[in-house]
This record gives sequence, structure tokens and C-alpha cells, in this order.
Amino acid sequence: MDLTKKQVKDLANRFTYHPPQGDQTERYEVLRNTGLALAEQIMGLTPPSREQSLALTNVEQAIMWANAAIARQPVVAVPVMVPLVEADRKEQNGEAE
Repeated sequence: MDLTKKQVKDLANRFTYHPPQGDQTERYEVLRNTGLALAEQIMGLTPPSREQSLALTNVEQAIMWANAAIARQPVVAVPVMVPLVEADRKEQNGEAE
């Protein structure tokens, strides 16, 4: 099977390490913190079950794919938003800005 130049380029992009550039590290952290907060809520509000496990797996998968979207695309200026859950956590811990 012959691949097109576009297909070859796409595969190379998918299977190449992309070192963080610009604000990518900060965006990864925001996503991880948001995913963690959601996972904590899921574990706290749902009983241990197959459904809970699937919910947690899908949160983890969503964060991984979001990180891949950041890593695989050229650096762009994207405003980093502080998730409400992180702001709420800071407020609860007396760290409000």
C-alpha cells in the first residue's frame, strides 16, 4: 500500500516525541489539575463499580488526548485559563489571589 505524502507526515507527527515549547507545559498542568479534580469528584460521589472505573478511565483518556492535541500542533498563543475547581481549592486553602 502506497501512502500519500500527507499520510506519511501525519504518521510521523503521531509517533514523534514533541518536547514542550512555549506555554505548553503550563497548559498540560492546567489539564492535569482539571482532570484530577473531576476524578476526585467521581470517586467521592459514585460507588466503587465498573461504571466508576470506566468514568475514571475516560477522564484519564480525555486528558491524554488533550495533551496530545497540545503536543502535536504548532505553538500557538492560547490563553491559559485557571479552572474553577483550582480557584475554589485555593480559596478553601486560604490561597486566594
